[in-house]
Amino acid sequence: MSKAKVCIRHHNIKELPARAEMERLANNDSCFGWYIPVSRMMAQWKDDARTKKAWVSVKRRTHAKAIKEFKELYAPESFLVSWHQGPEWRDDSIEVFYREAV
Repeated sequence: MSKAKVCIRHHNIKELPARAEMERLANNDSCFGWYIPVSRMMAQWKDDARTKKAWVSVKRRTHAKAIKEFKELYAPESFLVSWHQGPEWRDDSIEVFYREAV
């Protein structure tokens, strides 16, 4: 059975580490300790009353194209996108947490 991994590829939240750094750390099993404070920050950000949630379909298109379309339609101030994928499969929809521009 293939090992699933959580991909957090797209966000523009200042308090979180850069996307490239999160990707590097997420794929390195030896340094799990970094994730605890980051996961708490993400949970607090998601639980905030200003944060909304949407689902975006990625069937027959790339994640990048779906996220670009989401940003054009919703014009969010900040957003966090996460999804699961493995070597032989990927989710056909992605969960987007976002805050509208004031």
